Amino acid sequence: MKVSVLLFIFLIISNIFVTICEEEKNYVTFEKMYEHIKALGKKKIIAVAGADNLTSLQTCRKCKDLGIADFILIGRIEKIKEIANKNNVDISDFLIVDKRTDLEIASHAAKLVKMHQADIFYKGGLNPIVTLKAIFEDELFRKNKLVTGISIMDIPKHEKLLILTDAHVKAYPTLNQKIELIKNAVEVANSLGIKKPKVAVVAGIGNISRSMRETEDASRLTKLNDIGQIKGCEVEGPVAFDIAVDPYSKIFNYVPTRKIKGDADIILFHNFHHANIAYNLLLHIVKARSATLLGGTRYPVAFASRSGSEEYKFNSIICAIYFHEYITSNKK
Repeated sequence: MKVSVLLFIFLIISNIFVTICEEEKNYVTFEKMYEHIKALGKKKIIAVAGADNLTSLQTCRKCKDLGIADFILIGRIEKIKEIANKNNVDISDFLIVDKRTDLEIASHAAKLVKMHQADIFYKGGLNPIVTLKAIFEDELFRKNKLVTGISIMDIPKHEKLLILTDAHVKAYPTLNQKIELIKNAVEVANSLGIKKPKVAVVAGIGNISRSMRETEDASRLTKLNDIGQIKGCEVEGPVAFDIAVDPYSKIFNYVPTRKIKGDADIILFHNFHHANIAYNLLLHIVKARSATLLGGTRYPVAFASRSGSEEYKFNSIICAIYFHEYITSNKK
């Protein structure tokens, strides 16, 4: 009994010591991304698919005034002008392309990016399903087998940005599709300067149960990572959410072989519903800030929700520009 108590105390003290001695890491934040982009002194051209959306127009105006981007507004021209005039948003120095249907709007925005007349695709007030259809069915725009949603979260009191997938696109991913989700999220993490991100495959429990498919999938993904079939990251699962994100959890849940000890960079959820609930809890209850990109595309796509705030859409554009810089630099 005394030995076990002493061992427990030793583990607590050693973990605290390691935590204190760890090097201070210079994590990327939304603010640092903006400062980097501003320092470049280059304007990206952004194709706005569905510009008949007030917060999107306000965000475009803000970005142009800050000197970080220029915009091509695509949509029903009379509706765009009506919204702008009604809300005193100056769009006189924006190029506007009149397209009538949602599919025409999405396809034209994708075409501009593919033809290098724009750098980034930005989903404004467009229907997300139509946007995904236009991108996924275009093999020149889509890069990987699956296009997925990437949520980049800045959570209060959490030391670094956290990537969630997939709270926006894929409802019930299969095991193979979860591999694609990881692949897409890892590329975005790399763009944020995380060379070998830690991927926590979360579940309600931390052990394997035959009655819970998510735990079996998590175990398989971990093994595929161990044998090198999932590369460029460290995958562990099933992992409880607290073990994934709380650095202090490692003190009371010490396992020597554990890859993730409260320091996950990416959270992979079992399905859209789990991810979307977690995303919205963080957004509305915890008051996290966020940005949304699409993963698996050849070109950056800011996939902001139509009802999102101006700050959220600004962060999404900032992340898309930052991602564009990463893609461009890695092509050289």
